Amino acid sequence: MTNATKIGIGLASITAVALLAKGGKVIPRSAASVVAPAIALYNQFKGIKETDPRLEELIYQMFRYVGWSDAKSKEAVRKQTPWSAVGISYALKQFPDFPKSASHSYFIVDARTNYKSNPPTGNWHLRGIHAYKPQVGDIVCKGRAGRSYTYQSIKKGDPSHTDLVIGVTNTHLVTIGFNVGNGIAITNVPLKNGYINHSNYFATIQNKHVNP
Repeated sequence: MTNATKIGIGLASITAVALLAKGGKVIPRSAASVVAPAIALYNQFKGIKETDPRLEELIYQMFRYVGWSDAKSKEAVRKQTPWSAVGISYALKQFPDFPKSASHSYFIVDARTNYKSNPPTGNWHLRGIHAYKPQVGDIVCKGRAGRSYTYQSIKKGDPSHTDLVIGVTNTHLVTIGFNVGNGIAITNVPLKNGYINHSNYFATIQNKHVNP
């Protein structure tokens, strides 16, 4: 495997053996490098909750990264402001063109605008769950706080959530999410014939840097 690697090998300790045993697919090294920062954060903070000072410092840095002031970021940590979107933004900071935000819906809607432009623009395209098979390095989108959306219905400001795809098997995606269970966590998302098969998910942000 000189030009490819299986998820987890040489990157991190998470679920590599389990994933390969369940049919983990070979992925390009470029895609592996996209998810390496998120995997490193998971390994460093696995099992640590947001009230732990070690994770509080990281959350503070995440809010600072998306442009919040020092004071506002400290207040966000103190009030336990949802930090899942800033987590995704921080994990993808190797891409200056990613529309970093403290709200998932902002980069979801921006990705939809990119894809629906004629011709499509940018490197982040929102794809419907029945139209696109998610790949490593993409971002899957779902409702939050009892809300459900369709590809067309979500608007900026709507409560939502996204996770980064770090692995793909024949039966499920492996994702890393932030502020999941008040920490950094792994979630398996079921697939059917390569497409997401779960009613809470409504779209995928295609990362065209690695999945053109």
